[in-house]
Amino acid sequence: MTITTRRTEPFSLGRMIAWWTPRRMQRMFFENAEGKAEQLNGKAFPQPPLVWRVTPGDLKLRAICENKRPDAETALAVAPFWNLSDDGRVCLGSMRCPETASVTSIGAWEQGFYESAFTHANVGRVTRHKGGHDALWAELAGKRRQCDFGLFGRGGLLDVGQCLVGVLDHGVELGNAGAGADRPRVRP
Repeated sequence: MTITTRRTEPFSLGRMIAWWTPRRMQRMFFENAEGKAEQLNGKAFPQPPLVWRVTPGDLKLRAICENKRPDAETALAVAPFWNLSDDGRVCLGSMRCPETASVTSIGAWEQGFYESAFTHANVGRVTRHKGGHDALWAELAGKRRQCDFGLFGRGGLLDVGQCLVGVLDHGVELGNAGAGADRPRVRP
């Protein structure tokens, strides 16, 4: 398992890696039979802060409401994307997946996710936005101002009733402030 304290400094404790990314702009690609999001295809969008969890051949995503490094008790939210199941598992469909779950593959996992085609809803609701998924991304299309990230705060994201440590592993907790804060502690 890997727990990141800073995006570029993850810790490896086995065959799972996890890291977070702060909010940012990212190009996205939409493709579905109904043509619902055709007008959004290829545009850049503000992204919520995300927690990424990878095991070989498997990617899970959750959003976080605050744009700061998460700790063990950080509440998680639904990542407001198509192609995700209830537990945050990404339908890998058109995604080019790295063959490994390692620190060196982090960039490739992110690139593979964003360069894949967002094609379908796997769950009902993924956002609190009045118009749902399509309206959220239509409103965000091409926006770059800091205030455009506001749709990803507590009022826009759906809480999943779980904190970060619950998604990673019940046997690992993140270090707290002070000496060794950047090192995870493994509970017996």
